[in-house]
Amino acid sequence: MKKLAFEKIFRRLGIKKNDVIFVSSNLLKLSIRKKNNEINFEIKDIINGLIKILENSGTIIIPTFNWDFCKGLGFHYINTPSNSGSLGNYALGHGDFLRTQNPIYSFCVYGKGKNFLTKLKHKSCFELNSPFGYMVKKNAKNLYIDIENIYKDSFTLCHVAEQEIGVDYRFLKKFNGKYVNKNITKKKATYSMYVRKLNLKIKTGVNPKIKTKLIKKKSYIEKNINKINFKIVKMKEAYNIMKQSIINNGDIIFKQKL
Repeated sequence: MKKLAFEKIFRRLGIKKNDVIFVSSNLLKLSIRKKNNEINFEIKDIINGLIKILENSGTIIIPTFNWDFCKGLGFHYINTPSNSGSLGNYALGHGDFLRTQNPIYSFCVYGKGKNFLTKLKHKSCFELNSPFGYMVKKNAKNLYIDIENIYKDSFTLCHVAEQEIGVDYRFLKKFNGKYVNKNITKKKATYSMYVRKLNLKIKTGVNPKIKTKLIKKKSYIEKNINKINFKIVKMKEAYNIMKQSIINNGDIIFKQKL
């Protein structure tokens, strides 16, 4: 049973030690293949593979999103789990990672950018003074692991462009709830998220044709290795393409009637 060599795979994808890497993953198929004795891997192998390349010169950012705060269920900095995959929950228990402070869109961070990102006190999930904005500024590489349709499921970055421009189909909605911070101090807190106007009865998405534009900008890589799909998207270029599309009434971020 072959052991997956993630460090080697990541180097083939062009990941270098000074990079900022935002990891989006779906490990379900890998777990099934492991159960069927097709491959040998542990979640820690993904983290360790990146750390071996980046050491302390780069930054790893892993989503630990949880939407319970929006439902009035509150947020506990230490105990609230990630709803965005097993890799995030592994990172929450990893001693070298720290969690950012937003109760809805939090991230676990390792490396050079850890102290800066975990001190951010942004109240709006998708504003430029957030980890999303940091990743745009630093031209982070969004590493996708075994996510086939990234346009449908994993392009949250589009909401940053929508909020920066101020689209007419979304608005800033405030959410209130109990917040327990890392010092175990309870307080009431208010955070906002740029949400759809439900009365308009539309949904939005990212048009797959953005891939062609990203390739032209040398900002997209895709490889299938050991029957696993890997992609790299440079986030600054993706953000700029989406932003310009909104400004020019293009179709990269599209709207559909429900």
